[in-house]
Amino acid sequence: MIWQLAAIAALTFAPIAGKPDDFGASLATVWFFVATDCPIANSYAPEIERIAESYKGKVRCFLMYPDPDTTPAAAAHHAMTYHLTLPPVPDPRQIYMRRAGAKVTPEAALYDHAGNLEYLGRIDDRWTKLGTSRLTPHHRDLRDAIDAVLAGKKPLVSRTAPVGCYVAAAE
Repeated sequence: MIWQLAAIAALTFAPIAGKPDDFGASLATVWFFVATDCPIANSYAPEIERIAESYKGKVRCFLMYPDPDTTPAAAAHHAMTYHLTLPPVPDPRQIYMRRAGAKVTPEAALYDHAGNLEYLGRIDDRWTKLGTSRLTPHHRDLRDAIDAVLAGKKPLVSRTAPVGCYVAAAE
Protein backbone atom coordinates (compact mmCIF):
# COMPACT_ATOMS: atom_id res chain seq x y z
CA MET A 1 0.00 0.00 0.00
CA ILE A 2 1.46 3.34 -1.00
CA TRP A 3 1.15 5.88 1.79
CA GLN A 4 -0.72 9.05 0.88
CA LEU A 5 0.87 12.38 1.79
CA ALA A 6 -2.20 13.71 3.59
CA ALA A 7 -2.58 10.58 5.69
CA ILE A 8 1.05 10.30 6.73
CA ALA A 9 1.44 14.00 7.51
CA ALA A 10 -0.86 13.56 10.51
CA LEU A 11 1.03 10.56 11.89
CA THR A 12 3.82 10.79 14.40
CA PHE A 13 5.10 7.31 15.26
CA ALA A 14 1.91 5.30 14.87
CA PRO A 15 1.57 3.95 11.31
CA ILE A 16 -1.03 1.26 10.66
CA ALA A 17 1.51 -1.52 11.30
CA GLY A 18 2.08 -0.21 14.84
CA LYS A 19 4.93 1.58 16.53
CA PRO A 20 8.44 0.68 15.32
CA ASP A 21 9.45 -0.37 18.84
CA ASP A 22 6.51 -2.73 19.46
CA PHE A 23 8.85 -5.67 18.91
CA GLY A 24 6.54 -8.40 20.18
CA ALA A 25 4.11 -7.74 17.34
CA SER A 26 6.20 -9.91 14.98
CA LEU A 27 9.02 -12.44 14.90
CA ALA A 28 11.48 -9.69 13.95
CA THR A 29 11.59 -5.98 13.08
CA VAL A 30 13.85 -4.17 10.64
CA TRP A 31 14.49 -0.45 10.71
CA PHE A 32 15.85 0.78 7.37
CA PHE A 33 17.61 4.10 7.94
CA VAL A 34 17.27 6.13 4.74
CA ALA A 35 17.51 9.75 3.64
CA THR A 36 15.64 11.59 0.94
CA ASP A 37 18.85 12.98 -0.57
CA CYS A 38 21.22 10.01 -0.26
CA PRO A 39 21.86 8.45 -3.69
CA ILE A 40 23.16 5.22 -2.16
CA ALA A 41 20.08 4.83 0.06
CA ASN A 42 17.87 5.64 -2.92
CA SER A 43 19.64 2.99 -5.01
CA TYR A 44 18.59 0.41 -2.40
CA ALA A 45 14.87 1.22 -2.64
CA PRO A 46 14.06 -1.80 -4.86
CA GLU A 47 16.01 -4.18 -2.59
CA ILE A 48 14.39 -2.74 0.53
CA GLU A 49 10.99 -3.37 -1.03
CA ARG A 50 12.00 -6.92 -2.07
CA ILE A 51 13.17 -7.71 1.46
CA ALA A 52 9.94 -6.40 2.97
CA GLU A 53 7.89 -8.46 0.52
CA SER A 54 9.99 -11.62 1.03
CA TYR A 55 9.45 -11.58 4.78
CA LYS A 56 5.91 -10.20 4.85
CA GLY A 57 3.91 -11.61 7.75
CA LYS A 58 7.06 -12.55 9.70
CA VAL A 59 9.11 -9.36 9.81
CA ARG A 60 7.82 -5.83 10.29
CA CYS A 61 9.82 -3.23 8.37
CA PHE A 62 9.96 0.54 8.75
CA LEU A 63 11.66 3.34 6.84
CA MET A 64 13.42 5.52 9.39
CA TYR A 65 14.25 9.09 8.35
CA PRO A 66 16.90 10.41 10.80
CA ASP A 67 17.61 13.69 9.01
CA PRO A 68 16.43 16.47 11.35
CA ASP A 69 15.05 18.42 8.38
CA THR A 70 12.87 15.61 6.98
CA THR A 71 9.22 16.34 7.69
CA PRO A 72 6.49 13.68 7.73
CA ALA A 73 5.27 14.99 4.37
CA ALA A 74 8.78 14.83 2.88
CA ALA A 75 9.27 11.27 4.19
CA ALA A 76 5.93 10.20 2.71
CA HIS A 77 6.73 11.88 -0.61
CA HIS A 78 10.12 10.17 -0.74
CA ALA A 79 8.59 6.76 -0.01
CA MET A 80 5.97 7.28 -2.69
CA THR A 81 8.54 8.54 -5.23
CA TYR A 82 10.73 5.46 -4.74
CA HIS A 83 7.77 3.04 -4.62
CA LEU A 84 8.46 2.08 -1.04
CA THR A 85 5.37 0.72 0.66
CA LEU A 86 6.83 0.54 4.16
CA PRO A 87 5.63 2.97 6.82
CA PRO A 88 7.85 6.07 6.77
CA VAL A 89 8.85 7.18 10.27
CA PRO A 90 10.47 10.60 10.69
CA ASP A 91 13.13 10.50 13.41
CA PRO A 92 14.17 14.18 13.60
CA ARG A 93 15.60 13.86 17.12
CA GLN A 94 17.39 10.64 16.03
CA ILE A 95 15.97 8.62 18.90
CA TYR A 96 15.72 5.43 16.86
CA MET A 97 19.03 6.04 15.14
CA ARG A 98 20.86 6.44 18.46
CA ARG A 99 19.07 3.44 19.94
CA ALA A 100 20.29 1.25 17.07
CA GLY A 101 23.73 2.84 16.86
CA ALA A 102 23.30 3.63 13.16
CA LYS A 103 25.55 6.26 11.61
CA VAL A 104 24.78 6.40 7.88
CA THR A 105 22.04 5.87 5.34
CA PRO A 106 21.31 3.27 4.20
CA GLU A 107 21.82 1.16 7.27
CA ALA A 108 19.63 -1.61 8.66
CA ALA A 109 18.92 -2.58 12.25
CA LEU A 110 17.36 -5.99 12.89
CA TYR A 111 15.64 -6.70 16.20
CA ASP A 112 14.26 -10.01 17.41
CA HIS A 113 10.74 -10.33 18.87
CA ALA A 114 12.05 -9.37 22.33
CA GLY A 115 13.66 -6.15 21.08
CA ASN A 116 17.26 -7.37 21.11
CA LEU A 117 19.43 -5.83 18.42
CA GLU A 118 20.67 -8.82 16.43
CA TYR A 119 22.21 -7.11 13.40
CA LEU A 120 23.33 -3.60 12.44
CA GLY A 121 24.95 -2.64 9.17
CA ARG A 122 24.73 -2.82 5.44
CA ILE A 123 21.87 -4.38 3.51
CA ASP A 124 24.37 -6.19 1.30
CA ASP A 125 27.84 -5.60 -0.12
CA ARG A 126 26.79 -4.14 -3.46
CA TRP A 127 28.50 -0.86 -2.49
CA THR A 128 32.13 -1.57 -1.66
CA LYS A 129 33.11 2.04 -0.89
CA LEU A 130 31.86 5.51 -1.72
CA GLY A 131 31.69 5.80 -5.49
CA THR A 132 32.23 2.09 -6.11
CA SER A 133 29.51 -0.49 -6.51
CA ARG A 134 29.02 -3.84 -8.19
CA LEU A 135 26.07 -4.98 -10.26
CA THR A 136 25.15 -7.74 -7.84
CA PRO A 137 26.17 -8.30 -4.24
CA HIS A 138 28.38 -11.16 -3.09
CA HIS A 139 26.91 -11.17 0.43
CA ARG A 140 23.33 -10.45 1.44
CA ASP A 141 24.10 -9.67 5.06
CA LEU A 142 20.69 -8.46 6.18
CA ARG A 143 18.83 -11.37 4.59
CA ASP A 144 21.25 -13.82 6.21
CA ALA A 145 20.69 -12.19 9.59
CA ILE A 146 16.90 -12.22 9.17
CA ASP A 147 16.95 -15.90 8.20
CA ALA A 148 19.00 -16.72 11.31
CA VAL A 149 16.69 -14.79 13.65
CA LEU A 150 13.60 -16.39 12.12
CA ALA A 151 15.22 -19.80 12.69
CA GLY A 152 15.74 -18.91 16.36
CA LYS A 153 19.50 -18.49 15.98
CA LYS A 154 21.99 -15.67 16.34
CA PRO A 155 23.25 -14.26 13.03
CA LEU A 156 26.75 -15.47 12.11
CA VAL A 157 27.63 -11.82 11.47
CA SER A 158 26.01 -9.25 13.75
CA ARG A 159 27.76 -6.09 12.52
CA THR A 160 28.94 -4.92 9.12
CA ALA A 161 30.28 -1.58 7.95
CA PRO A 162 27.71 0.18 5.77
CA VAL A 163 28.64 2.44 2.89
CA GLY A 164 26.46 5.51 2.61
CA CYS A 165 25.70 9.08 3.52
CA TYR A 166 26.47 10.39 6.98
CA VAL A 167 23.57 11.96 8.83
CA ALA A 168 23.87 15.39 10.43
CA ALA A 169 23.42 15.25 14.19
CA ALA A 170 20.15 16.56 15.54
CA GLU A 171 20.42 19.61 17.76
